[in-house]
Amino acid sequence: MIAPAAAFRMCFLALGLVAGLMSQESWLPAPQFRHTARWLPAASQHLVAAETRAAAPVLSPETSEDDAPLVDGWLARISPHHYQGALGQILDHPAPMLRHRWLAVLFPKWWKSSKKDALDYAMGINSASLRHAAMKSVISEWARTDHQGAWHYVEQIGDPMLKTSLEEHLIADAGLRSHSLAANLALSLADPFTKRKAVAQVATTWSQADIIRSQVWAESLADESLRRAAMGPVIVHLARGSQPHRALDEAMKADASWSRDLLALAIQTTGYQNLKTPLIWLRNRRATAHPSMQLALRELGELIANDPSQTGRIAATAHEFAHQAPLRDAFLSGAAMSLIARGHFDQATHLRSLMGPGIEYEDVSKALSR
Repeated sequence: MIAPAAAFRMCFLALGLVAGLMSQESWLPAPQFRHTARWLPAASQHLVAAETRAAAPVLSPETSEDDAPLVDGWLARISPHHYQGALGQILDHPAPMLRHRWLAVLFPKWWKSSKKDALDYAMGINSASLRHAAMKSVISEWARTDHQGAWHYVEQIGDPMLKTSLEEHLIADAGLRSHSLAANLALSLADPFTKRKAVAQVATTWSQADIIRSQVWAESLADESLRRAAMGPVIVHLARGSQPHRALDEAMKADASWSRDLLALAIQTTGYQNLKTPLIWLRNRRATAHPSMQLALRELGELIANDPSQTGRIAATAHEFAHQAPLRDAFLSGAAMSLIARGHFDQATHLRSLMGPGIEYEDVSKALSR
């Protein structure tokens, strides 16, 4: 058992040691922690305050990317009544990448503290790109618990560019949870261009997850332009996967008004994977080939001409379509234009000699004369 006198001496030595270690620091309670309902012990306050003071000066115009994690931690710890000041420091930093990074740390916390303040201060940022970064962080946090509420708010935004960008973000976010929800949001858009883009976005994500349902949805769309926008990603997914011939067949089955575009897309995508695929498919389709396939044949000509190992087959492939001069000439013009672009004028001139009179012949002649 330690005697009282010995115990007193040990306590005195311990206090002296602590005082020596901390002799250069203030023992005053840190003011930034006064808002807490419960005060920390003085020594604990000192340690936490020291950590905060160590991080705060880092957020200055001289802060480098190496110090960014330290600022991340500081932003995660500060209290709500420091958010406005932190925002000012972030906006004053010269590095765009770091400004975007720290806004993404600050605003989700701000949203949880005060939804109105987070929205007001995010929308009040002068820089369009930084306003977008802040709003994206707020809307992302909002959508976690109330996707419809976030969507309704975005629909009221007066800035067209910001509104469109946030709509795209929310549709993409919805697609991670429910493809049908994302589809409904895309179809609810008023602007035709934005709607087509959103529909294509939904179809791209949906095709990667469930190609069958994605295709069913795409084909169910009554609006022709939207159906075309949705079928494009379906065709690309099929062409890149294990069903390239099906991609070509589906493109041919599409409405006549835009099957030419889808077929060209299918030819291009399957050809990049393996040139033999579209060639074999076209040979099997010679009996049903029609002038609407011109764009697809031109695309195939470009692909073959871009492959040095295949250029010797151009004339022979063109001969296969000699019974359909428009398709033959479309194929030859695509190949010739590609060769001209790469400086192979003699080969392009030879291909022109295999063409009949028409627009394609004239286009190649003009390109050769430049």
